[in-house]
Amino acid sequence: MGLAEKVKKFQLQIESLNAEKEDLVEEKERINAQLFFFMNKLQECETVLLEFMQKERTLRQQAASDNEVISYLDLQVQQLEGELHDARQRSSALQASLDLQMGTHSVKVRPICCRSLGRCCSDRIVCFVGGATAGGAERIQVQI
Repeated sequence: MGLAEKVKKFQLQIESLNAEKEDLVEEKERINAQLFFFMNKLQECETVLLEFMQKERTLRQQAASDNEVISYLDLQVQQLEGELHDARQRSSALQASLDLQMGTHSVKVRPICCRSLGRCCSDRIVCFVGGATAGGAERIQVQI
């Protein structure tokens, strides 16, 4: 192999290596562009993640606060229900006592016409109910 052939062979290798070098430079630039793109996407995702983490923290704090309020209101409802139950029991006891008193103190009454007592009203009937009070009679007016 002669010197001219060796030079030509080396020139072909140099051209091949230069073409390969250019391909590698282009691939490197493409990879760098992709890296830049993905780094920007990663930063955007990190920002969104931080925002979501802050919202989650805020929601957890709000939920804890809401749970405190709900617990307080549940306690208040229980207390009020207890008071209502007690009031109903007292009301039932008072009603039973009143019914008992009304039953033992019932009085038989009889109507007396006002004319028989010498008193008469022209536009209404006035009757006296005897025995309604300890000292006498109660007067009841009925409009005609």
